[in-house]
Amino acid sequence: MIIYIIAPISAIFLIKWLTAKDPSPVCGIYNQKNKWYFVKFCFLKFMLYLRKKQNQNAQVTSGSNAGYGMRSRNTPEDMEKAQTLPEDKPLAVDAVYFNGGNKDGHYVVAATARRQNNIVQTILYLRVCYVSRIILDRIYFIFIYGYVMSPATTLRQNNIVQTILYLRIPEIGFLEIPSLPDTRLQGTEKNAFAAGGLKFDVVEPMKKWKLSYNGKMRNRTTDKLVDVTFDLEWVAFTKYFDFDTDLHPNAMADAIAREKWSRKYFDVLKSVHQTHYEQFGQISGTVNISGEEKYIKVDGVRDHSYGNIRDWKYFHRYALQYCTLEDRTAICVGTICMPMTMSRLLVGYVLHPDGKMDSVSWSDFEFYDYGEDGKPPKEMSLEFTAGDETYNMKITVIEAPIFYIGEGRDAKIHERFCTYDVNGQKGWGISEWDYRNKES
Repeated sequence: MIIYIIAPISAIFLIKWLTAKDPSPVCGIYNQKNKWYFVKFCFLKFMLYLRKKQNQNAQVTSGSNAGYGMRSRNTPEDMEKAQTLPEDKPLAVDAVYFNGGNKDGHYVVAATARRQNNIVQTILYLRVCYVSRIILDRIYFIFIYGYVMSPATTLRQNNIVQTILYLRIPEIGFLEIPSLPDTRLQGTEKNAFAAGGLKFDVVEPMKKWKLSYNGKMRNRTTDKLVDVTFDLEWVAFTKYFDFDTDLHPNAMADAIAREKWSRKYFDVLKSVHQTHYEQFGQISGTVNISGEEKYIKVDGVRDHSYGNIRDWKYFHRYALQYCTLEDRTAICVGTICMPMTMSRLLVGYVLHPDGKMDSVSWSDFEFYDYGEDGKPPKEMSLEFTAGDETYNMKITVIEAPIFYIGEGRDAKIHERFCTYDVNGQKGWGISEWDYRNKES
């Protein structure tokens, strides 16, 4: 008898569920969970589990099937080297990035990005308190030391290199490469991470890098040029986190389950995939500013990205937070919005001093709550979960220079030098926020 009651009620609920409309994207961009979300989420978690098992059993990998649980290269050495950029992929990229900081307020940011036809995108910041950032052939180095230096370069057609360099020293002023806010410079060496006097070299894969600079910088306070040189060394103190294999399955499944599925969608998802891995280390050495020497020692992250397509026009926004705590716990937590693939992808990890690694599985951060008007907040808080612990992160911005990157100023990057408080423990690092530049 009861089945005659339950059956029609169930049918009514099923019809109502099937005919329910999906919620509209917030701000017309950020897709929300819809009626098929739970089914897709569970299916994706199962598929990611199978791919992870396949990755563990695979003896050899070609890279063509990388991502979503599968590694791109057979060994760390193969991952670390400069990658071959396919001639038939004009938007292919091979990029490295470093950042860092310390309790004394010193900051360093550096990055480079290799492109087809000897194109290198480069960024370098050095803040003393000290920050240096370099982007060269999309190699990025970011460190924090109390001074601020930020260089970046991108090598493009005819050996054009997009380059950024900032150096902030409280007793001297805020220094920048004279070409800013534009980042296009002429490359100085072919097939090298070098432009505008800035250069990166691998010393020992996954363990040690060298970065050097020799050139002029402009003091924005006095409008005078000064001579700056340095030879710095970056040494790893954590293992690397591979976004192809180590992202939390909940975060990846959530991002894809929110989207509308089709054959075209999954073709695009595969075609724009980039391998990306990160590792924390310490940068140290002496910086010479018109004869005055400053020794720096900062902790920060290095990343390496490579893939067949990187088009800055594809990104709507991203917000990435990197910090090192007093006990040398290393943290990354961020969210990426690339509407053609995933409008809300959560990424991140916590690397503990004892070597334990926890992937970020949840965060309360939503783009539409922070800076959707194009103005990132100077103070903010967010919560996230990694492993079995929930973290409360408070961010205070000290300095936030802006640079443009892409073929036609496609992206507007806010490179935010910050102090952090995570569950009551002090930290320092970089918060990088990207916006699609609507004026380009």
